[in-house]
Amino acid sequence: MNRIKVIHPTMGDEPEWVLLAWIGVIMEFYTEISFSDSVSLRTVKNKSIIECPPEGVYAVKISEALSALREKSAAAFQWYNDHVKGEKFNVFIFDKNACELLT
Repeated sequence: MNRIKVIHPTMGDEPEWVLLAWIGVIMEFYTEISFSDSVSLRTVKNKSIIECPPEGVYAVKISEALSALREKSAAAFQWYNDHVKGEKFNVFIFDKNACELLT
């Protein structure tokens, strides 16, 4: 299992308290995904599709990411439910510089 721990906030359109809630969250990431189907954590609000080099990001299934976030912050989890529910994307993208790789 490949896991990461968020150690720095990711820049984004979300409220600062939501971005800060990710710090300390541990989740499994997937290294082989289609980045054309990805939405960055930084672009949730404007729903931009981005392409990222695989060496620069970790991709986490949105269901796993939100489940891990819910354990740490029910309020941040609810923010995502209120703002991205029903959107058509499968993963959140986390910058490698904001994460620690766990072994």
